[in-house]
Amino acid sequence: MAIIKKYNILNLSGMPTGVYSSNCIINKNIDWAITRKFKDFAKNHCGAVLVTNLAIYFSSSGYKNLIVDDSVSNTFNFVHKIVGNGPVIKLSSKARTYFAERGCDLHYKRVNSYEKIKEAVNRGNPLGLLLSNGFTNWHWVMVVGWREYETGDNYLNIVDGWNNSINRFYKINSRSIWWMATEYWIGKS
Repeated sequence: MAIIKKYNILNLSGMPTGVYSSNCIINKNIDWAITRKFKDFAKNHCGAVLVTNLAIYFSSSGYKNLIVDDSVSNTFNFVHKIVGNGPVIKLSSKARTYFAERGCDLHYKRVNSYEKIKEAVNRGNPLGLLLSNGFTNWHWVMVVGWREYETGDNYLNIVDGWNNSINRFYKINSRSIWWMATEYWIGKS
């Protein structure tokens, strides 16, 4: 089973077999921002990567002005100037600032249960999820789906910021503490 042990993140080959139901808001390959592309000048920058990936997601949904000069690197650089290095716990207002700079009205709200995360995904909205393994050992990921097995195990389909893939999963109530989740959308609140 392939696991990123620090946060208990699984790749697709590490997922259980069996019958499940699922929903994922992404149905195409997307070139995501990942932390190692920016490690030369950024540190503890998963928050800036998450905001960049939110811009990439919404750009793929038709909001084209969110990507600076059609470049993920230029977008990250712009986002990083707003978000900075981490750890960053209050990320939503910084994400809203970036989106406003690019002409989009980003809305967000805190979500405090697995059921509310499912509802957000079912509306087509991504979420930021802050995982923790200690007082300052945090990692931001983007939730893009959910998966429920008949056995009762529930997983979140995530973009983990380390891999250019949506085939990553976080098991609910696993080793990492789920600190907070925030639903994001563009348009009317």
